[in-house]
Amino acid sequence: MRGYLEVKRPDHPRAWKTGWINAHILAAEEKLGRPLARGEVVHHIDGDGRNNELDNLQVCASHREHALIHARTRTRAMMTL
Repeated sequence: MRGYLEVKRPDHPRAWKTGWINAHILAAEEKLGRPLARGEVVHHIDGDGRNNELDNLQVCASHREHALIHARTRTRAMMTL
């Protein structure tokens, strides 16, 4: 776990074998009104993995898209040093 909040939902298709799931997945699915599609990843806009406010969550189409967001964020941070 990387600081994410977890919820016990053993019935959810993305739940781990232990029945727990990251709360941001549930929040994003609620925001979308549908389950996340295969490959979709939830990004925390402010970088705080515990902030699951709906306006802080962005659904990325893939891990690649998510990685690009983080790469751009790191580049911007380095430019301000």
